[in-house]
Amino acid sequence: MKEIKDAKAVQVISGKETGYTSGVISVDELIAAIPEIKNVAAIEAIQICNVNSDDITADIWVDLLNTINELSKDENVSGFVITHGTDTLEETAYFLNLTVNTDKPVVTIGAMRPSTSISADGSMNLYQAVCTTASPEAVGKGVLVVFSDKIFSARSVTKTSTYDVTAISAGESGCIEIIRNDQVEFYEKPVKRHTVNSEFSITDANKLGNVSIVYFNVDADPDILKFAAEKSDGLVIAGAGAGEFSEY
Repeated sequence: MKEIKDAKAVQVISGKETGYTSGVISVDELIAAIPEIKNVAAIEAIQICNVNSDDITADIWVDLLNTINELSKDENVSGFVITHGTDTLEETAYFLNLTVNTDKPVVTIGAMRPSTSISADGSMNLYQAVCTTASPEAVGKGVLVVFSDKIFSARSVTKTSTYDVTAISAGESGCIEIIRNDQVEFYEKPVKRHTVNSEFSITDANKLGNVSIVYFNVDADPDILKFAAEKSDGLVIAGAGAGEFSEY
């Protein structure tokens, strides 16, 4: 019993779920940690950026978009998997859903628990994302998000928790397919326009306009709108109820 008690003094730092540093593990390291992934598809790793997802910018989006559009012309490329932090994953996925010019699968994934956690979920999510991308059924479904055995349309996906391992979901819309191990089963398909049929067309994009989002609240200061207008090409007001905001 004494040996067990003494063993508690040893801290296993690699088992922590918090206190980690994001944006330090390369895509090659992520892939190398999953030997089984080589049995699913031939992987070519491309490092677009390696930052905390809070630091994602429109310039990174454009770089990612142009890379996908260019590589999609290669008949040897079957699809794309994008590893991403969860904080802005839904924004990147939705942007790509509106703008990529290919019907080849584009799948975005992240993890709620870091690789330092005892129960890290990133490796399984990445493995299942590759399985989904390799599935012929994923063609033409638009940009997808794989998380915790479920696959969502980028149009509906959102992050609902800061800690729950199933934080990425689609609310009332739900998932459009499930995946168990490496078996992908589609139940639905997105009917809204996306990717090659999207009303948005960004060809040889170099720069996006700067659009600011301003939230309405009780006693919101209208001068905030004036400040944002001076700094932006356009404004979106996130209002109350059905988009309403104060007359002041």
